[in-house]
Amino acid sequence: MNASHANGTQFHTWRPEPQVRGTFSILSSCLLTMVLCVWTAVHLNIPEYGKLTAQVWRKLGWVMISLLAPELVLLTAYYQYTDAMELGRLMRENLKNKPRPSILQRSYRTLAKCARVICCRPLRPVPNNEGPIKTIYPWTDAHSLYAAMGGFVIDTKGRQSYLPKGMTRATIGMAGIKFIAQYAPELLATIPESEIQDKSKANVFIKDVACSQAL
Repeated sequence: MNASHANGTQFHTWRPEPQVRGTFSILSSCLLTMVLCVWTAVHLNIPEYGKLTAQVWRKLGWVMISLLAPELVLLTAYYQYTDAMELGRLMRENLKNKPRPSILQRSYRTLAKCARVICCRPLRPVPNNEGPIKTIYPWTDAHSLYAAMGGFVIDTKGRQSYLPKGMTRATIGMAGIKFIAQYAPELLATIPESEIQDKSKANVFIKDVACSQAL
């Protein structure tokens, strides 16, 4: 409704939004939300050295596959997870580590960690009575998944290389990782879990919301 005065000035009152949405607005908003959720939820392997641009195209391809055939992505993630857990079992046996904690133990640790973060209580340092800090760290699920994602590489710079010309780094596949885990596991257990977690850009809350929205 417009109100007019004698001097010709017009005043406009509040008007409600339209009650009907068009087909294009419904489809475009749903498609955009789904693409963003899938883009956030999909995690690819660590890109090879010097191939960051190719990684973007690979992720676009996996996003399209996730939209058209999500069960294929789920199956791929399942097989990668089982390979990582098998590697973890092999590494713990060869490193003489404790067995993998149960689901209840892992849940308790996660809740305790969240409670410490909420209460802003710093973690108490663990006393070290064994002298110098050891370079061999306990093997965790984070190490297994990191290895399955292609986190371990061979650097041949400055050494005799059997790699193609101009290539100085090569990612170690799961077969190579399992071979090293069987004969020289101490070569892999030189990275603390905190360092792997520090490189992670994943936010658990955002991932859970994105996966729920996509479902």
